[in-house]
Order: sequence, then C-alpha cells, then structure tokens
Amino acid sequence: MTVLMERAKEIGCELHVCPELEEYEFKGERLKLGLAGEHQRSNATLALQLCRSWLQRRGFYDFISLPEKDVAPHMLLNNRLPQASAFQPSSAMLEGLQNAEWAGRTQTLRRGHVTYYLDGAHTTRSMLACVHWFRETAARDEKTAGGPVVRVLLFNATGERDSAALLKLLVPCQFDFAVFCPNITEAVPSNNAGMSSSQLYSSYGKVMPHLTRSSPVLIL
Repeated sequence: MTVLMERAKEIGCELHVCPELEEYEFKGERLKLGLAGEHQRSNATLALQLCRSWLQRRGFYDFISLPEKDVAPHMLLNNRLPQASAFQPSSAMLEGLQNAEWAGRTQTLRRGHVTYYLDGAHTTRSMLACVHWFRETAARDEKTAGGPVVRVLLFNATGERDSAALLKLLVPCQFDFAVFCPNITEAVPSNNAGMSSSQLYSSYGKVMPHLTRSSPVLIL
C-alpha cells in the first residue's frame, strides 16, 4: 500500500480503498458472482469501482446511482486513505458479475465420476485463498458423492517459485495421492526443465509426511 500511495502522490492521482461488497448489496440480497471463492468478492468490488470510474470519466452518469458524496471521508484506512462510496450497481454490472468466467481459477469441472478443482494459485496469499475455496467446495460436494471419495493432487509450479513452501500450504487439504508434473514440453536436458523429479519428491515428502514412500506418488 505504501508503494501505491507514493506513486499516487508522484503522478497526482487520487487513491481510495474499495468498500466491502456487502455495501453494494440491494435490499439485503447477496450479490451473485460467477467466480467461486470468498476472495473473489474483493475482486468484484474492485471491478465495480473501476467500471464506475470509467463511466464517470466519459460522462455516462445515467448508468449508475451514486450517493451525494462520491467518497466517504469518515471512512479511512489507518487514517490515511479514504474509502470510495458504494453504489447501486446497474443491471449490466450485476449480469457481468454473475456471468463472469475465468478458466483455471477456482473452477470446478465434472467429467463422469471425476470432479476437477482447478486453480492457478502461485503465491502464498493466492494459495491460501485456493485452499479455503477447495476445502469448502470439496467438503460440500463430498456430502452428495454417494460413495467413497479419493482426493488426488495434480501439482505444477513454474519459474523460480518455492514449491516446498506452496506444497506446505496444501497439507490441510488431506490429499490421498499426488501427481507431479514438471515443466517439460520437449526433449531437453533434465537440468533445464525446472525442478527435477527427485527435487519434487523431496519437497513433497518433507511437507506431507503422512504420505510415505509406500503411498502412491506418480511423477510424470
């Protein structure tokens, strides 16, 4: 936030924080989001504020209903930043929030008896959000599975990310099996293909000790 504040001051740009999504909700009805995960509510309020700003800058005031004051001056973040005002979203905005799709982000795909829970989390914060979404969604789905359920982790990490640290965050998900996919798309020397199979297995064993070498671990 400090960097944003410094940059805003440098270029003479106003900086506000977004209100909670609940503040937009009309007649106490929870806004419906097409994207799963509680963290997507923070993304949704940011999207609404961006739309509001874009419409205002172009003079389209009829598309949104704003309060008399555009910013709530009494709402401050650490007494430094004002909070932008919530407003009643237009029907087009509500439709956009409800129909939003983002393939590979908190996405659930069902294929026969197999359900895939997909997410591209690659930072500590996004991985924690992913874990919260998966545990909540999987637990709800398992109640209607009608039989035993096996949880399989399909894991891939790119670049210089700390795979061991990311894997450690997944321990609460209680996976029964793990499938690791190194970043190999062509025949290249193993030392140029990202983490080696041994490195992946080592990271996996350290952070998920409840799955021993007798547990199925498939490395592709």
